[in-house]
Amino acid sequence: MSTINTVKFCFLNRPSTQTVRQYIAIAYQAATDQKLYPKVVLIRSGIHPTTTIDGKYQKDPKGDHLTLCFKDEAMLVKGTHVASHGYVYSKADWDIREACHSSEKPDSTIMKRNGRAVWPPGGAIQYEIEVAFGHVPDDSEISSENKESEQ
Repeated sequence: MSTINTVKFCFLNRPSTQTVRQYIAIAYQAATDQKLYPKVVLIRSGIHPTTTIDGKYQKDPKGDHLTLCFKDEAMLVKGTHVASHGYVYSKADWDIREACHSSEKPDSTIMKRNGRAVWPPGGAIQYEIEVAFGHVPDDSEISSENKESEQ
């Protein structure tokens, strides 16, 4: 089975052309880490070393990361999202090394530090771009296709 997944990437601030490409790559890898196919990805911040832990803003022990939120088809319908960090090796090496995800949350969830919704209203989005991704099947998908064709 081959599929194409079209994803809308939303940015709160308009980054440079090169940065857009790099953020898209990191964000898509982080979002698909859970074997979900995102339909919308919100890039909430650039590569940075800080996070909020137990209500305190501090250096993230896991290091530099891109903060993003994403929605798949079901989340679009429910008005929910998953917040994630896509960890990179350093500010100079943006290859993703790990992704961490929150549980699914309502879009109306308010950030404690600034009182704004985690998933902002459309007017807050400064830049959007749609990107199509091809899906390369993993071993389990290839195995299940072989079984189906043998029957």
